[in-house]
Formats: sequence, structure tokens, C-alpha cells
Amino acid sequence: MWPRNPRVPLTAALCAVGAACANNPAPGGWLPEHREVAQDPYGAWVQIRRSDRTELGGEFIALHGDTLFVLTESGRLTALHSREFDQARLAYFNSSAGLLGLWTGIGALSTISHGGFLIITLPMWIIGGSVASGSESRAPLEGVRRWSEWSELRMYARFPQGIPESLDRRVLRPRPRRSGDD
Repeated sequence: MWPRNPRVPLTAALCAVGAACANNPAPGGWLPEHREVAQDPYGAWVQIRRSDRTELGGEFIALHGDTLFVLTESGRLTALHSREFDQARLAYFNSSAGLLGLWTGIGALSTISHGGFLIITLPMWIIGGSVASGSESRAPLEGVRRWSEWSELRMYARFPQGIPESLDRRVLRPRPRRSGDD
């Protein structure tokens, strides 16, 4: 009844979890943890697909009328008119969905001790863990397809009410990356 190779259920569990998870566009070590979001002074990571099919990623700085401001990792402040891009994705915290995937794999592997009941418990671990991991991986993500959706997402900008007129834009610096989160 049990596969000869015990890695089979673990591999199946990890594949199911991986397939259920959403891809976070932010670079590793860039996003705050969920418990830090309320005190975080930086904006969300935004990944933009421009009309010419090139991509631009960086910190969501502000909205001004029909212009979106993004600060790239290199420190370049870029202004994009609403007609310059097709869609975007925002990520505003690190969901740590990989940890849930790890627990799913460990739980699936633990069904070895369930004897014949693993026919029931292994699928439960794989299905339940996949659903939980997939849901958690999507929690910090917002997709944007129309310009009108940006007004609802301005709360994720570094300056939700717009860049202050007195601010020298040359002093804006990108968020430092955390080490060890890559």
C-alpha cells in the first residue's frame, strides 16, 4: 500500500503546495513581515508591465492625478502616466507561505505512521496544506488592470496622499533589503 520510496508522498505534497502558491513579484528580503506592516514607512512593491511589454519594479511612492511614481531599487524615481502601462501587481508584505509548504510536507511525511489510514490522511494533508499555502501566498498581493483601481490601493504607497511639495525628490532612498530572506 505504501510506496517503496518514502520521498514520493513528500514530493507530491510539495508539488501540490508549489502549484497552489502565487508568485510574489518582490525581490527576496525586500518586504516587511505581516506584523510589521502597520509601522512600515515604505510603500508596497509594485511590478508594472508597460504598454511596450517591458517590466518595471520598485516601491510604490505615490499617485498624482494620472501619474504613478515608482522608486526602483537603484534609487531612480520614475513617473509613469496611466497610458504607459497595461497592468501591475502589488505586494505589501511577506506572507511566509513557504513555511506553510514546509509544514505540509512534514505533515504528509508523518502519515507514514498512520498505517492503512494514510490513504485518508495523506490526501488530507496535501489538499489542506495546498489550500492554506495557496491562500496565504495570495494574501499580500493585489492585481491592477485598470487605472481606476489605483485609488483604492493608494494606502500602500509611501505617500498615500501624494508626494509632499516640500520634499526634495532626490533624497528618496529605496528600502534596504533584509539579509537572509533571499
